[in-house]
Amino acid sequence: MAVLSTVGEYVSEARVLLQDTVSPYRYGDPTLKIALAFALLQVRKMRPDVLLGVTLPNLTSVSEDSVVVPLDDTYRMALINFLVGYALLRDEEGGSEQRASMFMNAFATQLMGAA
Repeated sequence: MAVLSTVGEYVSEARVLLQDTVSPYRYGDPTLKIALAFALLQVRKMRPDVLLGVTLPNLTSVSEDSVVVPLDDTYRMALINFLVGYALLRDEEGGSEQRASMFMNAFATQLMGAA
């Protein structure tokens, strides 16, 4: 089984980087799942070749964490960086914007640099 293959695994891994692993969570599952949907849209925009022939799940209606995210292993950490950056952008704490920018830049670099 590949690391980071399901929606639930992506959400759990993002929580580790967000230091949000104890319930009640600061960043809810719906927020992180929406971030994953947006990340896949960005992948399709920036690197359409990565998703050729791939049918993306409709993550806006995902209720089960077992839905598989059909993405090559090479780009999985990039998605995690997007999820974390997206969550931090919604944060109101001081310094969150700088950290969010760092994660979003890592997303773009990993996505474009893995070609």
